[in-house]
Amino acid sequence: MHDEGLLHLQSSRKRSPALRTAQASPPQLVEGRPAARGSFWQPTLRAIPIIAALVTTPLLAYFALSVQHAQAQRAQKAPEEGPPKQAEPKPQPVQLPTMPSDDRLVVMIRSTLMALNQANATGNYTVFHEMAAPAFQESNSPARLTEIFTDLRRRNLDLSPILLSQPKLVRKPQIDANGLLEIAGFFPTAPEQVNFDLIFQLVQGRWRLYGIAANTSPVRPAATVPNAAEAAP
Repeated sequence: MHDEGLLHLQSSRKRSPALRTAQASPPQLVEGRPAARGSFWQPTLRAIPIIAALVTTPLLAYFALSVQHAQAQRAQKAPEEGPPKQAEPKPQPVQLPTMPSDDRLVVMIRSTLMALNQANATGNYTVFHEMAAPAFQESNSPARLTEIFTDLRRRNLDLSPILLSQPKLVRKPQIDANGLLEIAGFFPTAPEQVNFDLIFQLVQGRWRLYGIAANTSPVRPAATVPNAAEAAP
């Protein structure tokens, strides 16, 4: 191409907007040479962060929701589970009182029967009532004791001879599972012997009357009377 044609082409490019528009068209082969290598990868590389953002955002949202769901489940279970339960204490075995000595048993028997003898003689069971255990007092008022021992008062029995006699026990004294001490026997007095069946309860370190049965009966033959030493514990 001569110089005039080259100048004509250059001047034509400056005047024609169509040529400038054609230069902005998509890349294509020109004179057998390949298009610029970066023309395909540039938009692809620009798209990678967008794709990564689109993929990562749902994953992050799912992870956040999973953490919130797990925390909500733990919050719901916490009130239901509550604090750890402690092992219940094992019940301690009941410690039974110690059996009184033989001499103490004799004192308990005599003092109880002599208090009853005084109440029968006076018709006043207030002192006898106050000597008993609280449970006995609640169940038996002085007025009720007056009714219970009406027969002994009517017979005008004097139990004071027991002070000169030793009690004979029909069985060994025993303390039951509730801690109650039972003593049963008689005094070989004449003309009738005094029979007794007494129950005591230990209250603040002191044996107090819990139950009583007392009456008289003809003296038993000597052969049938158990030895006190053999009957005592």
